[in-house]
Formats: sequence, C-alpha cells, structure tokens
Amino acid sequence: MKHAFRLVFVWEGVGARRAIGDVLRAAEWLTDDWPADFRGTKKHIAAMEMCVLELEGEALPDDVRHMFIEAAREADVLAAA
Repeated sequence: MKHAFRLVFVWEGVGARRAIGDVLRAAEWLTDDWPADFRGTKKHIAAMEMCVLELEGEALPDDVRHMFIEAAREADVLAAA
C-alpha cells in the first residue's frame, strides 16, 4: 500500500486496541473516532493536515505517523505495540 507506515496502536475502548497502519485509516480515525475532548487541538489539527498533505504528495507517510502519535499521546489514546 502506497500510503502505509509502521503500525501505531490506539485505545478504542476499555481494553480494546486498534492498529492504524496507513494514512487513510489515520485520517478516518482522526475524523470519526477521535476523543471529543481532544478534537480541534493544535496536535489533532496538525495530524489531520499532515494526512491531507501526504495524500497530495507533499509529505511522507512517516510524517503522518509522527503527527498521529503526537496527537494520540496528547489525547491519551496511544497504546503500546
């Protein structure tokens, strides 16, 4: 897959993890499943913008992964691999 990156795990619920491994899934999760209290923060917006940039060919999948991890840490949804 062209937009793939190393898996990032996020908490989807109590004891439930989801693996995110590509830009499209990251964008979907940021849009649809992100914790309400952390929507619209600078890191959340930066991660969404990075997804758009990657899809437009202006960034790399690893750039998306980095920003997604930063936003997930802020929202306390980053899970161990």
